[in-house]
Amino acid sequence: MDQGSPYGVSPGYIVPYAIRPVRPGRGFGIAGLVLGIIGAVYAFVLLTTQVAQGTFITDPELAAGFVPLGILIAVFGLLSVVFSVISGAKGCRSGARAAGLALGIETLVISGLTMFCALVGFLLFG
Repeated sequence: MDQGSPYGVSPGYIVPYAIRPVRPGRGFGIAGLVLGIIGAVYAFVLLTTQVAQGTFITDPELAAGFVPLGILIAVFGLLSVVFSVISGAKGCRSGARAAGLALGIETLVISGLTMFCALVGFLLFG
């Protein structure tokens, strides 16, 4: 018997609600969303810098500076798409998965356009 209680041992705390199970693959969806956001921000900065410079294609040295950043953006976009697809394969149908997939594809398109413009600049003016 419990010495602190005149009624004996208390049964303990009973949870008044059911605990929801964790959906598998949700972490991959969130990781895809975060990588998609990072890639989209870098892609936006790269795209606005290209437009502001105006001489991106005609200046091969400037175009060469954008190639490593374009590769980095492509890596972020590719990882975002991969993590979002893995999340979908595990059965998670969250909005984070869909947004990560959309942002990853958008990031891949922008980085592809950037690398294509750099290649055209090298071939025509380099």
